[in-house]
Amino acid sequence: MNRAATNQKGFSLLEVLIAVALTAVAGVIAYGFLNSAMGAYTGHSEKAKRLNEINLFFSMLSRDITHAIDRPIRDEYGEQEAAMVGGINAEYLLSLSRGGWPNPRELPRSELQRIAYGLNDTRLERIVWPMLDRVSSDNVLKTTALSGVNNVAIRFLREDNIVVDDDDIARDWQDTWPEDPSAASLAELPAALEITLELEGWGEVRRLYALGEGA
Repeated sequence: MNRAATNQKGFSLLEVLIAVALTAVAGVIAYGFLNSAMGAYTGHSEKAKRLNEINLFFSMLSRDITHAIDRPIRDEYGEQEAAMVGGINAEYLLSLSRGGWPNPRELPRSELQRIAYGLNDTRLERIVWPMLDRVSSDNVLKTTALSGVNNVAIRFLREDNIVVDDDDIARDWQDTWPEDPSAASLAELPAALEITLELEGWGEVRRLYALGEGA
C-alpha cells in the first residue's frame, strides 16, 4: 500500500462550513459596494440629465428673448397686442414677437414669429405661431419646453426705472407688462426681465435677461 496515499487528508466539515461562510460574507460585502456604486451612478446620471434639460430650456428662452423685436401684433380676434406681454394679468406667462427665424430652404414665409410660454399643470409649454398677425389659432405649434415646473414668476423692468446713483442701481420691477394693455401699440420692450422657476427637487432657479439697446 502507498504510504503517501494513506497520509493524505481531506477538509473537515467544519473547515468547509467556515470557507462557505467566509465566501458568503465576502459576497455580501462586495454586493453592497457594487449596489452603492450603481446607485450613486444612477443618481448622478439622473441629475446630469435633469441639469441638461434645464440648461436646454434656458438656452431656448434666451434665444427667443435675444431676438425679441418691438413689433405689436393683432390676434385672431383682431385685438391689438403689445410686442411683449406677460406677467400675472396676461393670458400667457410671456408672449413676444421675435425675428431671426432661419429660412434655409427659402420658403415663402416671414422670418418673424410670435412666441409664448405658458404653464400647464407642471409642464412649461412653448407656443409658436408661424406669423405675427394671425387670423386663426389653428396653426399654433405647442411643445413641452420643460417638465417638473411647480411655479413660474416673471417681472419686468422699465428703462426709466433704472436710476444710477454713485454706481448703485435701484431697480423698480413690475409684475405685468405692459402696464396699460389698452396702449399696446405704444408699449415698448422692457429694459430687462427676470424669470424665476420653482422646479421639483431643485428649488428656485432665477435668470435675468437684458433687452433693448443694452442686450
